[in-house]
Amino acid sequence: MVAPLTGEKHLAPSTIRSYQGTVRLFSEFLIDGRYGWGPAYEEAFGTFPVAVCHKWNTIAHLNDYEGGPEAKPFTREQLQLFLDYADDQVDRAVRAKRKGALAAYRDATLFKVIYGWGLRRTETSKLDLVDSEATRRPASSAGTARSTSATARRRRVSRHAGGTCCR
Repeated sequence: MVAPLTGEKHLAPSTIRSYQGTVRLFSEFLIDGRYGWGPAYEEAFGTFPVAVCHKWNTIAHLNDYEGGPEAKPFTREQLQLFLDYADDQVDRAVRAKRKGALAAYRDATLFKVIYGWGLRRTETSKLDLVDSEATRRPASSAGTARSTSATARRRRVSRHAGGTCCR
């Protein structure tokens, strides 16, 4: 059952386990007496459904992580070593009294935030962007009475600069 999937189709063990889990769940659904499929199958086909995926004929979890090595998560020890190294880079930059201490501190803090909040790679790639889109209005509303706070601020400044108010 597993050999053609791994040998010929070169599927990952996690994919095969997923397929087997789907078959196991479906066969458990057919066997479950609450649904009445067993007697219906026996009446229609002269036999009844049985479980086909068991512990002894399905692929087992052999490793803690089955993905590629480039995406393997850190162990707790590796993570602690990594964060300690980032902190050491801050100390080294401060002792050297050269540029880079603030950047090293920012990076160390960012790594701690990423791992502390459990952020994904796609989420962390946008941490340095300012979210200014939420306050912008569409171009179609530029001519209406509603204006952005920046436009209102410019109007107030120009009024005060022109001397038309607060004399």
